Amino acid sequence: MARNLRRYCLFIVAFFLVSVFSALAAAQSSQTGILNIDSSPSGAVVYVNGKKRGTTPVLLEVQAQTHEIVVQQDGYETYRQKIAVKKDKVLRTKVSLKKKPEPTDGAAQNDIEVKNDIHVYTPKEESEPGTIFLATTPESLTAYINGFKISKLTPVAFDIRPGIYELQLKNKNNEVVYQKTIFVRSGKTLSLDIVIQKKRTIDYTDPWK
Repeated sequence: MARNLRRYCLFIVAFFLVSVFSALAAAQSSQTGILNIDSSPSGAVVYVNGKKRGTTPVLLEVQAQTHEIVVQQDGYETYRQKIAVKKDKVLRTKVSLKKKPEPTDGAAQNDIEVKNDIHVYTPKEESEPGTIFLATTPESLTAYINGFKISKLTPVAFDIRPGIYELQLKNKNNEVVYQKTIFVRSGKTLSLDIVIQKKRTIDYTDPWK
Protein backbone atom coordinates (compact mmCIF):
# COMPACT_ATOMS: atom_id res chain seq x y z
CA MET A 1 0.00 0.00 0.00
CA ALA A 2 2.75 2.48 0.97
CA ARG A 3 4.75 1.52 -2.10
CA ASN A 4 1.80 2.15 -4.43
CA LEU A 5 1.15 5.48 -2.75
CA ARG A 6 4.78 6.51 -3.24
CA ARG A 7 4.61 5.61 -6.94
CA TYR A 8 1.40 7.57 -7.32
CA CYS A 9 2.98 10.64 -5.70
CA LEU A 10 6.03 10.41 -7.95
CA PHE A 11 3.77 10.17 -10.99
CA ILE A 12 1.83 13.25 -9.91
CA VAL A 13 5.07 15.23 -9.34
CA ALA A 14 6.49 14.16 -12.70
CA PHE A 15 3.28 15.07 -14.49
CA PHE A 16 3.25 18.48 -12.80
CA LEU A 17 6.87 19.21 -13.78
CA VAL A 18 6.25 18.18 -17.39
CA SER A 19 3.20 20.43 -17.51
CA VAL A 20 5.14 23.38 -16.07
CA PHE A 21 8.04 22.99 -18.50
CA SER A 22 5.65 22.60 -21.44
CA ALA A 23 3.81 25.76 -20.41
CA LEU A 24 7.09 27.68 -20.09
CA ALA A 25 8.29 26.47 -23.48
CA ALA A 26 5.00 27.43 -25.08
CA ALA A 27 5.10 30.85 -23.45
CA GLN A 28 8.65 31.41 -24.61
CA SER A 29 7.93 30.30 -28.18
CA SER A 30 4.99 32.69 -28.35
CA GLN A 31 7.26 35.65 -27.56
CA THR A 32 8.20 36.08 -31.22
CA GLY A 33 7.76 38.47 -34.06
CA ILE A 34 8.34 38.45 -37.83
CA LEU A 35 11.34 40.07 -39.47
CA ASN A 36 10.92 40.84 -43.18
CA ILE A 37 14.19 41.96 -44.78
CA ASP A 38 14.54 43.04 -48.41
CA SER A 39 17.40 44.81 -50.17
CA SER A 40 18.20 46.71 -53.32
CA PRO A 41 19.76 44.93 -55.13
CA SER A 42 18.21 41.67 -53.93
CA GLY A 43 20.11 38.44 -53.30
CA ALA A 44 22.19 39.84 -50.44
CA VAL A 45 23.21 37.55 -47.57
CA VAL A 46 21.46 38.25 -44.25
CA TYR A 47 23.00 37.59 -40.85
CA VAL A 48 21.01 37.89 -37.63
CA ASN A 49 23.11 38.07 -34.46
CA GLY A 50 26.07 36.65 -36.37
CA LYS A 51 24.19 33.68 -37.88
CA LYS A 52 23.46 33.37 -41.59
CA ARG A 53 19.69 33.33 -42.14
CA GLY A 54 19.32 33.35 -45.92
CA THR A 55 19.32 35.87 -48.77
CA THR A 56 17.03 38.81 -49.48
CA PRO A 57 14.09 38.94 -49.67
CA VAL A 58 13.76 36.84 -46.51
CA LEU A 59 10.98 36.33 -43.93
CA LEU A 60 12.14 35.22 -40.45
CA GLU A 61 10.45 34.41 -37.15
CA VAL A 62 12.67 35.68 -34.34
CA GLN A 63 12.46 36.34 -30.62
CA ALA A 64 10.74 39.58 -29.62
CA GLN A 65 13.90 41.48 -28.66
CA THR A 66 16.68 43.58 -30.15
CA HIS A 67 18.70 41.90 -32.90
CA GLU A 68 21.74 42.94 -34.91
CA ILE A 69 21.27 42.41 -38.64
CA VAL A 70 24.06 42.47 -41.21
CA VAL A 71 23.39 42.53 -44.97
CA GLN A 72 26.26 41.79 -47.35
CA GLN A 73 26.63 41.64 -51.13
CA ASP A 74 29.77 41.48 -53.28
CA GLY A 75 30.73 44.91 -54.60
CA TYR A 76 28.62 46.74 -52.01
CA GLU A 77 29.29 48.21 -48.59
CA THR A 78 28.18 46.12 -45.61
CA TYR A 79 24.94 47.25 -43.98
CA ARG A 80 24.77 46.84 -40.20
CA GLN A 81 21.88 47.83 -37.93
CA LYS A 82 20.32 46.97 -34.56
CA ILE A 83 16.54 46.61 -34.68
CA ALA A 84 13.87 45.84 -32.07
CA VAL A 85 11.30 43.18 -32.94
CA LYS A 86 8.00 43.27 -31.04
CA LYS A 87 5.79 40.34 -30.11
CA ASP A 88 3.30 39.28 -32.80
CA LYS A 89 4.39 42.19 -35.03
CA VAL A 90 5.91 42.24 -38.52
CA LEU A 91 8.94 44.49 -38.87
CA ARG A 92 9.73 45.28 -42.50
CA THR A 93 13.21 46.54 -43.37
CA LYS A 94 14.24 47.62 -46.89
CA VAL A 95 18.00 48.09 -47.23
CA SER A 96 19.50 50.17 -50.05
CA LEU A 97 23.05 48.91 -50.45
CA LYS A 98 25.74 51.37 -51.52
CA LYS A 99 28.33 50.42 -54.10
CA LYS A 100 31.95 50.34 -52.97
CA PRO A 101 34.08 53.10 -54.55
CA GLU A 102 36.27 51.84 -57.38
CA PRO A 103 39.94 52.86 -57.76
CA THR A 104 40.96 55.02 -60.72
CA ASP A 105 42.21 53.00 -63.70
CA GLY A 106 45.94 52.33 -63.57
CA ALA A 107 46.26 53.01 -59.84
CA ALA A 108 46.31 50.47 -57.03
CA GLN A 109 43.27 50.46 -54.76
CA ASN A 110 45.34 51.17 -51.67
CA ASP A 111 46.90 54.15 -53.43
CA ILE A 112 43.66 55.97 -54.28
CA GLU A 113 40.92 56.62 -51.78
CA VAL A 114 37.66 58.34 -52.72
CA LYS A 115 36.05 60.50 -50.04
CA ASN A 116 32.92 62.47 -50.95
CA ASP A 117 34.04 62.56 -54.61
CA ILE A 118 37.40 64.08 -53.62
CA HIS A 119 40.46 62.08 -54.68
CA VAL A 120 43.07 61.66 -51.99
CA TYR A 121 46.43 60.32 -53.18
CA THR A 122 48.88 58.67 -50.79
CA PRO A 123 51.92 57.28 -52.63
CA LYS A 124 53.76 54.30 -51.22
CA GLU A 125 57.30 54.89 -50.08
CA GLU A 126 58.52 51.95 -52.18
CA SER A 127 56.63 53.04 -55.32
CA GLU A 128 58.72 53.17 -58.49
CA PRO A 129 58.83 56.54 -60.26
CA GLY A 130 56.63 57.56 -63.14
CA THR A 131 57.72 59.23 -66.37
CA ILE A 132 56.58 62.49 -67.94
CA PHE A 133 57.00 62.91 -71.69
CA LEU A 134 56.33 66.52 -72.59
CA ALA A 135 56.09 67.86 -76.14
CA THR A 136 54.92 71.36 -77.05
CA THR A 137 54.01 73.42 -80.07
CA PRO A 138 55.98 75.63 -80.39
CA GLU A 139 59.02 73.85 -78.96
CA SER A 140 61.78 75.19 -76.69
CA LEU A 141 59.54 76.12 -73.77
CA THR A 142 60.68 75.86 -70.15
CA ALA A 143 58.74 73.49 -67.91
CA TYR A 144 58.27 73.97 -64.19
CA ILE A 145 56.98 71.27 -61.82
CA ASN A 146 55.62 72.76 -58.56
CA GLY A 147 57.79 75.80 -59.26
CA PHE A 148 60.97 73.80 -59.89
CA LYS A 149 62.58 74.37 -63.27
CA ILE A 150 63.28 71.47 -65.62
CA SER A 151 66.75 72.11 -67.00
CA LYS A 152 66.07 70.93 -70.57
CA LEU A 153 63.69 72.74 -72.92
CA THR A 154 60.74 70.98 -74.54
CA PRO A 155 60.44 68.35 -75.88
CA VAL A 156 61.67 66.67 -72.73
CA ALA A 157 61.21 63.43 -70.79
CA PHE A 158 62.04 62.83 -67.15
CA ASP A 159 61.26 60.51 -64.25
CA ILE A 160 59.47 61.78 -61.17
CA ARG A 161 58.05 60.38 -57.94
CA PRO A 162 54.34 59.45 -58.20
CA GLY A 163 52.05 62.24 -57.08
CA ILE A 164 50.02 65.30 -58.04
CA TYR A 165 51.91 68.24 -59.52
CA GLU A 166 51.31 71.68 -60.96
CA LEU A 167 52.84 71.99 -64.42
CA GLN A 168 53.70 75.39 -65.86
CA LEU A 169 55.20 76.28 -69.23
CA LYS A 170 57.04 79.53 -69.79
CA ASN A 171 58.24 81.16 -72.99
CA LYS A 172 61.54 82.92 -73.66
CA ASN A 173 60.19 86.05 -72.00
CA ASN A 174 59.57 84.08 -68.80
CA GLU A 175 55.80 84.44 -69.25
CA VAL A 176 53.50 81.63 -68.14
CA VAL A 177 51.72 80.43 -71.30
CA TYR A 178 50.22 77.20 -69.98
CA GLN A 179 49.26 75.72 -66.62
CA LYS A 180 47.75 72.35 -65.69
CA THR A 181 47.45 70.00 -62.71
CA ILE A 182 48.84 66.56 -63.56
CA PHE A 183 48.82 63.18 -61.87
CA VAL A 184 51.83 60.88 -62.23
CA ARG A 185 51.27 57.18 -61.53
CA SER A 186 53.88 54.70 -60.36
CA GLY A 187 55.56 52.90 -63.27
CA LYS A 188 53.44 54.75 -65.86
CA THR A 189 54.30 57.24 -68.59
CA LEU A 190 52.27 60.44 -68.79
CA SER A 191 52.46 61.74 -72.37
CA LEU A 192 51.53 65.38 -72.85
CA ASP A 193 51.41 66.97 -76.32
CA ILE A 194 50.47 70.58 -75.70
CA VAL A 195 49.63 73.17 -78.32
CA ILE A 196 50.18 76.69 -76.97
CA GLN A 197 47.65 79.35 -77.93
CA LYS A 198 48.47 83.02 -78.31
CA LYS A 199 47.06 83.83 -74.90
CA ARG A 200 47.81 82.17 -71.57
CA THR A 201 45.93 78.89 -71.07
CA ILE A 202 44.94 77.25 -67.80
CA ASP A 203 43.83 73.67 -68.36
CA TYR A 204 41.14 72.66 -65.85
CA THR A 205 40.53 69.14 -67.18
CA ASP A 206 40.48 66.29 -64.66
CA PRO A 207 44.07 65.14 -63.94
CA TRP A 208 42.80 61.72 -62.81
CA LYS A 209 41.60 60.73 -66.27
